Amino acid sequence: MRVELFPVAHAFREGSRIRLTVAGPGDSRWRWGFDPVSGPFEVTVLHDESHPSSMVLPVVDPDVTLPPLPACGTVSSQPCRAAN
Repeated sequence: MRVELFPVAHAFREGSRIRLTVAGPGDSRWRWGFDPVSGPFEVTVLHDESHPSSMVLPVVDPDVTLPPLPACGTVSSQPCRAAN
């Protein structure tokens, strides 16, 4: 199954890793307000040798000057990582 990721722009620093998290609406994002779905359900995401998956992202003009990393705790819903 293909899942559309809405277009966004973000410049990643060299050595950065991207993590894709699959979750229902609400999750830990405090700004989202959805009523829970009633009834039992099960969602399974397979990722092994028999069920390979991939994420394809475009690479655009790499000549970008990035600002300094934000201070820990200043970006909503983002983990804090020490600068390399």
